[in-house]
Amino acid sequence: MTSVGIFMRAIIILLILTNAACSPQPENNGFDQVCSVFEQVAQEAKAFTDVRELGYQVREIVDTTMESDDPARQAWYAIANAPVGEQYELFQLAARSTLEQDWSCQIMADMLDK
Repeated sequence: MTSVGIFMRAIIILLILTNAACSPQPENNGFDQVCSVFEQVAQEAKAFTDVRELGYQVREIVDTTMESDDPARQAWYAIANAPVGEQYELFQLAARSTLEQDWSCQIMADMLDK
């Protein structure tokens, strides 16, 4: 990984953790909502070969269904430019920081691992 890549990853993690620390705990879990979006997208299109197209589809649904100040939505935007192989890990880190508990979404992990 180049020094620019390491720097970008550090900035993304810092943004996620700062946002998580400053955000109130949501009553309904936005991270689970994002996971549900991945489930919905997976059912609509069984085989995404282009991860960018997947990201576009998820972003479109997240934009229309989640409040702009939702920590999960903000985390999704924060990881958008991270390397694809690191996006799930970063999103999971944001979920754990915000929810203060373990969080996972297997369909998201599988789809972002392509």
